[in-house]
Amino acid sequence: MSRRYTALKTKFMGENDQSIEEILEELSKIDPEFVDRLAQMDWDSMMEEVMREAMEAAAKECRCRVARHYRGHGSQYIGTPLKSNAKCLGALTYGGDESHPNIGVYIQDNRVALVWARDDEQYAQATLDEWTVTLQRCHTECTMAAIMQIFSADGEVTREEVGEGSVMFSTNLPEVA
Repeated sequence: MSRRYTALKTKFMGENDQSIEEILEELSKIDPEFVDRLAQMDWDSMMEEVMREAMEAAAKECRCRVARHYRGHGSQYIGTPLKSNAKCLGALTYGGDESHPNIGVYIQDNRVALVWARDDEQYAQATLDEWTVTLQRCHTECTMAAIMQIFSADGEVTREEVGEGSVMFSTNLPEVA
């Protein structure tokens, strides 16, 4: 991962309390062209671009970690995009053990999807409160509301077999005011 991505991820994943100005000054030493491009934008566009880069970096990191864990577990779908437009957001872990994620989390089309490593009643009946959320990007009300909707089976939740021993539950992303 590039130093630019690392700096952005560090800022926007809550790992330091530097101001955006301090972060931009740091980035200008790493990638002055990127900062020059940001300087041409209005504030909202700049924040959107910075967040996009930070989220992309974190998603790549998470995808690699989740893929490593599930390699050899009979579930090639976890850690890889389900469709070409699917974004891997990270993982949910049961019991707080971040080294053993149980569920891959994706967004594809306008739906959030959770992929279970296996079709296990223990997972299917779990509530969000029983899980440690270790998403590395998209800590948004919209995404979290959709995940809660899947866990509570409240609303339109689609269940789909996506591979040997793997089940995907997905729901439309809710509108958040």
